Amino acid sequence: MRSTSPQALSALLIVAATCVASPFVAVADPLGAYAGASVGQSTVKADPLQFNEHDLGWKVLLGIRPLAILGAEIAYTDFGHPTYSQGVPSGLNASVRASSVEALGLVYLPLPVPLLDIYGKGGVARLSYRASSSSGCLACTFFNANETATRVAYGAGAQLKFDRVAARVEYERISASNGDPSLLSVGVTWTF
Repeated sequence: MRSTSPQALSALLIVAATCVASPFVAVADPLGAYAGASVGQSTVKADPLQFNEHDLGWKVLLGIRPLAILGAEIAYTDFGHPTYSQGVPSGLNASVRASSVEALGLVYLPLPVPLLDIYGKGGVARLSYRASSSSGCLACTFFNANETATRVAYGAGAQLKFDRVAARVEYERISASNGDPSLLSVGVTWTF
């Protein structure tokens, strides 16, 4: 039976420890501070109106990534101002506007590809939501909502890194009582 040298065993332990510990090591920039912007398709709902429309949405964000697998972001998201009009005979018109300020934690999956990140995010959002309807029908009920509430926000995404610039694709959603606004977007971040 062949014995293993102490040097080979030491080298094997160092390689194993590096593989296990590498996702927990801080990234090259100690704070990994970044800023970014995204644009995409939003979906805004008003459940009492059976309203489920799309519009152009956008967001701006600031974030930090102190560890290779953990980060945090604050963001402002505008879900747009979709409207709906139903013609004669009822003449129903509805519109919704939603925006939020979010504080999110991010968890990055450790991948063997250094240029690609896949992440999940979750946190809280201060959602501002306004919905209204009007109609030419005298017997119809109108719906008006104007609320600001703290809600759960969550999402997932992927980003491709090119030195200090990263291109990302992500989906995010906010749980809300009148319908969950969401945004599917493409964006860019720049690391300071």
